[in-house]
Amino acid sequence: MGRPPLKWALASALWLACWAIGYFSLAPDIRERFGLAAAALTGVVALIPAGILSAAFLASDSGARRFASSLTSFVRWRWAFLAAALFALFLVGTVFLPEPLRGPVSRPRLPSASNAVAIFVVLTFLRTFLYAGGVGEEPGWRGFLLPTLQERYSPLVASLVVWFFWALWHLPLDVTGYVGNTFGAYLDNRFLRLLPLTVIMTWLYNRSGGSVLTTAVFHTSMNTFPSFLPSAAGVVWVLWLWAAAVSVYDRMWRPRTNQSPLIR
Repeated sequence: MGRPPLKWALASALWLACWAIGYFSLAPDIRERFGLAAAALTGVVALIPAGILSAAFLASDSGARRFASSLTSFVRWRWAFLAAALFALFLVGTVFLPEPLRGPVSRPRLPSASNAVAIFVVLTFLRTFLYAGGVGEEPGWRGFLLPTLQERYSPLVASLVVWFFWALWHLPLDVTGYVGNTFGAYLDNRFLRLLPLTVIMTWLYNRSGGSVLTTAVFHTSMNTFPSFLPSAAGVVWVLWLWAAAVSVYDRMWRPRTNQSPLIR
């Protein structure tokens, strides 16, 4: 047999990268205890993000390729970097608010060696991007559901619908105590925080010209940076202020009559 086409070679390399990130993100004791079984299971799971990303150049349907390209294209790379920077600045900025406005401050404990910290943070970010929220969820929430809703409804109404199903999606985790064992903890996480974040992500999606990569990076930042950056607990009001500001600036209560990108 001849050499496989370049696109299949790229897909194989992408799967290998997803496997390596997933496998070496496992705790060392898990890798040692389960050995080949852990490597094999990671390889199977890695097929999911690798398959989604590979669709950008493997899918036979042009619509599917455009859909996947929105997650893999770096044409609007500055919006992806901006998404990560905005959430990092939000977390760190809350620390400098007056104490009555910010509440207690959390300061994560990291390895003392700077090189170890950098590798650990990058690996965790990539693992989260591929397996926990970025590639795994954003093609559905902002890649399909949000633009479909915005064809008929305003960005704000579309955000409310996305938020409802997004919160419901996490119900299996929440009933096991993922966000706490009280209704107040659930309300704080899935309503007071997730709802304004959904509006902000709608704004990012529209401003970036429909870049799922931008929202995937922002989603990954939400799930990663709180573990590495200092932040204040009592700053939900800042998220609501942020969401209100972008809503007013872009008049998100109005239906988008022109579906062309809002990017400037």
